[in-house]
Amino acid sequence: VAMMPDSVPTTHERSATRRRIPLGALLVVVWAIPAALAIIETYTFARMSGRPFSLVSIVLREGTMWATYGILAPFIFRLANRFPLRTPIVGSHLALHIAGAIVAGAVAAATGTAAMRLTLVSTDAAQYLAMSVPRMFLSWFLSGLPVAVLSYFAVVGVAHAMSYFREAQQRREDALSLESQLADARLAALQGRLH
Repeated sequence: VAMMPDSVPTTHERSATRRRIPLGALLVVVWAIPAALAIIETYTFARMSGRPFSLVSIVLREGTMWATYGILAPFIFRLANRFPLRTPIVGSHLALHIAGAIVAGAVAAATGTAAMRLTLVSTDAAQYLAMSVPRMFLSWFLSGLPVAVLSYFAVVGVAHAMSYFREAQQRREDALSLESQLADARLAALQGRLH
């Protein structure tokens, strides 16, 4: 029986490699969806109210926050893997992740404030034009905090799900390896008896 060399991948391995999507591309797609929905919502309300608006400013204002979460997602993944929410240390790790969610919200509020200040025009609502930078930041932070916490813990949940999946896959591979070793041992014992 001819043996395949180790360097040649099997058909299954080749198809698995082809199907693997880069994490960066996946993050772009995942965070582009809520960004697009937020842009559509703001655009629709602006059209319905009949006030002048700039599509570029809407894209910058709404897209910036979701882009920030997309940029922060790999760091949140690392934190989730480094400080998993598992017993017996759930409490301290949960406190760390809550603090992380608040920091993520502050970063998103800072980028949102910057986008708002850069795109302010005279047709914007008077409340925005009169608002100071610290007050605008606080407004972004408080209004966006629930979204920040949900977004942060959604990423933590995905990281944990991936970790559990890898562990289950590893346990399955270990079980198959053990089963193979046991079969080999039985075969060797049977051959010994025959001899």
